[in-house]
Amino acid sequence: AAVTRTDIRYVLPFGPDGLNTTLTVAGDEAGTCISDSLAALDRPDAFDCTGESGQIYDPCFENPFLSPDEPAELACVTDPFSTEVVLLTVADPLPREKEAPAGPGQDPFVPWDLPWALELANGDRCTLLHGTLSQLAGQIVYYSCEQNGAVLGVVDHGQPVWTVNYLAEGDVASRLVEVTAAWS
Repeated sequence: AAVTRTDIRYVLPFGPDGLNTTLTVAGDEAGTCISDSLAALDRPDAFDCTGESGQIYDPCFENPFLSPDEPAELACVTDPFSTEVVLLTVADPLPREKEAPAGPGQDPFVPWDLPWALELANGDRCTLLHGTLSQLAGQIVYYSCEQNGAVLGVVDHGQPVWTVNYLAEGDVASRLVEVTAAWS
């Protein structure tokens, strides 16, 4: 079926009764959260955290159903396509640093320019990269994809059906591909 609008989806690992029953706990540890998530840019409940063994987790989603005087509980998810989470218990207050939108004369950055993950009309699923990024054809490669493709540049969300510039593994030219779902 033809896509008429990109589906915007949010990961919600917690409900009033605790962790969503469709998720599997792969680990449970103490940790610290040092900053807002770099993966889920538009989520004020998402953090960049470190587990007690030094493992970095991003994004980690806060349980909003806990009392403010209890230690924070977060579910750390590799990507929205996985059902495994690592639960972190954080005793220190969570950092709350989301920046205000750009002011006059500043380059406006819209979080949906770089959603956490994408599902594409060609069947590939792509996740936002962390760390040092590479460039191809003068465009930053922000996403790696399950089928070894890459997304060049930001997501074009100016129309109801979003598009990305996609380079398939082994191809010599990129092409525009529709985004069927974007995750935050």
